[in-house]
Amino acid sequence: MPVQRRLRRSPLECARCTQSQMECSKIRPQCDECKSQRLSCRYIDQLPSKQPQRTQKSSVRKPKASFTSDSSRYSSPSPPTEHPPPSINSPPSSQSAESTSSDGTPDEPAKSPSVISPSDLSSQDEQLLDNWQTSTEQSLTPAKSKDRSWQSLIRREAPDYPALHHSALALSAIQLASKSKKGTSDRMNYLEAAGQHYHQAAVKIPKLSNHTSPSDCNSAFSASSILFMCELASSSLDGEDWKSPSGPNRDSNSSPTSQTPESSLQKLLDLFKTVRKLIPKRETLDTAEKGELKDLFTRADPYHQLPSTYTLTILSMRNLNNTTAKADPSHETNIYEETIKYLDNSLAMLSKGGDPTMVALRWMFRIPSRYIELVEEKRPLALIIFAHYCAVLHHLRDRWWMDGLGARLIKEISQLLEPARMNSILWASDIVGVRT
Repeated sequence: MPVQRRLRRSPLECARCTQSQMECSKIRPQCDECKSQRLSCRYIDQLPSKQPQRTQKSSVRKPKASFTSDSSRYSSPSPPTEHPPPSINSPPSSQSAESTSSDGTPDEPAKSPSVISPSDLSSQDEQLLDNWQTSTEQSLTPAKSKDRSWQSLIRREAPDYPALHHSALALSAIQLASKSKKGTSDRMNYLEAAGQHYHQAAVKIPKLSNHTSPSDCNSAFSASSILFMCELASSSLDGEDWKSPSGPNRDSNSSPTSQTPESSLQKLLDLFKTVRKLIPKRETLDTAEKGELKDLFTRADPYHQLPSTYTLTILSMRNLNNTTAKADPSHETNIYEETIKYLDNSLAMLSKGGDPTMVALRWMFRIPSRYIELVEEKRPLALIIFAHYCAVLHHLRDRWWMDGLGARLIKEISQLLEPARMNSILWASDIVGVRT
């Protein structure tokens, strides 16, 4: 009797998990990771035999760079059709047989041409887009995190939203400038390109505020957030012709003598005011936070967690707020209470493993405008609250665009507070690792 060979499942992981260095369930036709992200799932042994595996990576890079082209990290979902954007919970579809999901989702009509086509890109923009796909976009979330929903969203929406397209190229240009030698023509060219793309993005973002679709809100939030990173990254390039268009548009009522020109705190406050103007409607933030990016605010991430002892320092700040109100009738109790509430929410998200980038952005967008003025006025409680926000920023210290800002801010705030107030920021200084 002939021996029957037992069929075995291929040990090969899918192409996306292999390139992203993620654990693959190896289930066919669609692994668990790709299915959860609603992405196309292809195994290496399913690719055309005419294309050797060793040349697959290089062959992907031959066409012109495009936000919707294959990435070295993951495959992007199918682009939207010319019909109104579907619900963010609707399963994506594709006309390609290879990208059809395992649940048999029917094909949809082809979409209209993108607003920005790869053929519209200059050679420099192609380089910026290529750098975005291979490097910059990976810095948006922790390197060890398996969640790439933000990168996937940006890649999918950028061709149809110029604001998102230009903001991504601006950040990519600044990253390339930071890697170039100071004073070289390459660095100057990258900085000039960054300023041009920054300006175009900043002009186009407010136009999205009149639209309420999930795609509009996600794009507005993402583009403004990337410009926030551009400004943070540019702080390390001071004095090198970084021409951020935000400078002339900053609040003219802010006193230039309230802080020294070198103050990191004042620079960040100016940046807050600049970026917050890009999204005037809170509904835009609500839609983005509760939609496709929801998991980045709530998903447990063991690589970024905060001790639950933050609850004690939140209680201490609330007690200080109430005590000060009794002693000073002019004390703006409600402004402080609202700000402390958002800080409490932010630290709670971080303690559960929420992505620190999203947590930091959420607080920056939602705090009252008056609170920023109170920090500029060096009000003790305002400074104490901001010191605890530095604990959130400290969790971003490994990002190239942050550059240890949290630690610098804690040191500045400790110098502004009276010695009797130092105990109020001990928790924050311990988290950041700064002795005050």
